Amino acid sequence: MSARRIKILAMLVVAVSLLGMGRKEAKNQDAPAPISGVTGKVEIWEGNFMPPIDSGSRDKQVKPGAGLRVRLYEPVKGLPGAIVDSISTPMVAETTCDDKGMFTIPAKAGTYSLFIQEGNSWYANGWDGEGVQGAVVVEPMKMTEVLIKNTRKATF
Repeated sequence: MSARRIKILAMLVVAVSLLGMGRKEAKNQDAPAPISGVTGKVEIWEGNFMPPIDSGSRDKQVKPGAGLRVRLYEPVKGLPGAIVDSISTPMVAETTCDDKGMFTIPAKAGTYSLFIQEGNSWYANGWDGEGVQGAVVVEPMKMTEVLIKNTRKATF
């Protein structure tokens, strides 16, 4: 091969390499990945909530569930009440509330039971129409928002 052909071949290789190194648009790295799960707030209600109570007093009676653990379980049915010492269905995930009582738990789409810590026990308020205690439904690619009110120490 002649020197001239080698130079031409080398220039072609360089040119093709440079074309491949052209400007490429970066993927948007600021957009969060789609996620599904449960997000919300835990409130602890204590005291008399009978009317008439002024809003200033009421605000002092509702405290954030700061530092409380929140657990997501496979659907739980047939518990004897709103508070239990243990839960026999598999736990899906657990997290801890921040200082404002806020939490987020990633989860796949489905129906779950949501429990919050109360001392050494677990609390869930309410049942759905199928008898699932603390029921929460997670839809695909959506965050389900909940407000959990622990009203065990409140009167209405």
